[in-house]
Amino acid sequence: MARETGTASAATPRYVFRCECVVRFLVGFQMVVASLPGRTRNLSRSGLSVVVRRPFRPGEAVEVELRPPDRAATYLAGIVRFAKYAGGGYYEVGVGLEAASNKPIFSRNPMAALDAHPWLRGPALPP
Repeated sequence: MARETGTASAATPRYVFRCECVVRFLVGFQMVVASLPGRTRNLSRSGLSVVVRRPFRPGEAVEVELRPPDRAATYLAGIVRFAKYAGGGYYEVGVGLEAASNKPIFSRNPMAALDAHPWLRGPALPP
């Protein structure tokens, strides 16, 4: 992976990392999981950036299924830190990482995930 210049502090360098992904997110208080295709842009120890066709709000929980060629899927989940219009109907979304696994983190069973991952409650979900 190549390091991006001018885009990260020395403590958490970002590296160019491009692969297909699926971004999953919770819709409303019914704990319904929706998904959309995306592509990763960069990766660091504390976060990643994806490009998708939806403007996420800071504070939303997302699960990103990375699908690198010739490798098993990896799941990363966290909280949206920023979203900005990238052009052509796409948005760059920055995610602060909270969890990583070789299995889905919250998309398979959102209710059980609330107990296992308190960060999922965020400001929008009641305790």
